[in-house]
Amino acid sequence: LKVDQYEVELAKGSDPAVPLSTVSPDELFAGRVTVPVDPGAECRLRVRAVFGGDSPKFTDWAVVPVSFVDAAIVFDPLAQPTEAGQTVTWRCECPDYMKVDDFEVILVGPKATQNVTTKAEADRRGTVTVPPSPFLGVAVRVRGSLGGGAHTRWEEQLIQFDAAVVSIDPLPAMTADGQTVSWAVTGCLVAVESFEVESQVAGGEKQLATLPPQADRRGFVVLELKPSAKVAVRVRALFAATSLQSPLTTEWAAIEVEFPPAVVRFDKLEKPTAQGQPVSWACVCDDFPLKVDQYEVELAKGSDPAVPLSTVSPDELFAGRVTVPVDPGAECRLRVRAVFGGDSPKFTDW
Repeated sequence: LKVDQYEVELAKGSDPAVPLSTVSPDELFAGRVTVPVDPGAECRLRVRAVFGGDSPKFTDWAVVPVSFVDAAIVFDPLAQPTEAGQTVTWRCECPDYMKVDDFEVILVGPKATQNVTTKAEADRRGTVTVPPSPFLGVAVRVRGSLGGGAHTRWEEQLIQFDAAVVSIDPLPAMTADGQTVSWAVTGCLVAVESFEVESQVAGGEKQLATLPPQADRRGFVVLELKPSAKVAVRVRALFAATSLQSPLTTEWAAIEVEFPPAVVRFDKLEKPTAQGQPVSWACVCDDFPLKVDQYEVELAKGSDPAVPLSTVSPDELFAGRVTVPVDPGAECRLRVRAVFGGDSPKFTDW
């Protein structure tokens, strides 16, 4: 029949039909329309013809069901994360007639979200790398764009990174430089921007230092020998801010270092000379020479109380030496103590 045009409407599911287009007939008065791809949709297309010129007449609506196979995002099993973060890959499972143009990705972090659009690969696959986010999870939401405004459903993959922890190593033996305290960051493979190190001698003020990381996310500090002191050390790692999070720090890791007391240790007595009896000594802390300011030396004869003999400056090895004047038949006691600590002097036992 010669018709003027066709009216076409489309209904999805149980929704009422809405106009889709008005179609002019071809030379054989037939009509044709393409229903846009809508993955998983169950549609009803209805058409009626309009004819009669100035006095239009209409046919009844003719209805044809139209359905589409569903399209879905399927995530691959997660690989091991690296310092770059967690790589997430997926594929869009859909029939060949559906063309996947790109993927919309939303990364939902603890502090912010980040929108990413990535082109679909030839086999309808996509990938994105989530930057490390220690302590907190990141949700990866993905949907495919199929052209013509059609999309798959959003699918979500939760990425949970391991917590980043500062682990302090067992204390090594002390050296002449002091006590080394070393540590490493374990857990989440996130790059360390710096370490904050806090040290405090019992009863003293806190000292705070910021140190750059060594290789393998390690760090260390050397505590100067502090005889008889207890030093509390705390360390935490600071990570750089990313698009998904503000700067983060680990929890504090703590250790207490206890130094042994300083002791004045005499050398074996040399043979006396005409000038007297040479006596030498050194001040040590855990067998290591201690930097001292001076030595106070006293001498007692017999049962008499000790009286000051001299004040001795240490040599380049921080040792001291004095000669007790000759005193025939005398039984003497020489006693020495070290003075160190600068403006806040400390003393060893005699």
